[in-house]
Amino acid sequence: LNTFWQVVSFRMTVVDENGDKKSLRSATRYLRNDLREIEQNAVKGSVLIFDDIKLIGKNRGIVKTGRPIVLTK
Repeated sequence: LNTFWQVVSFRMTVVDENGDKKSLRSATRYLRNDLREIEQNAVKGSVLIFDDIKLIGKNRGIVKTGRPIVLTK
């Protein structure tokens, strides 16, 4: 909700119940089609990790790293 910061890139990793990982990077704030496909095909119980989230501030181009987001499907 804070419009001062905008996501400019992030990494999404899906870890299934066997510990197998798939990781992709997005150079935008959006889930590209390949990221959506991996998320949709993840089996129930998989963990989705969004990390290395790069944020840029509205003023003076301040760059920060956001906190990871961890979700269970």
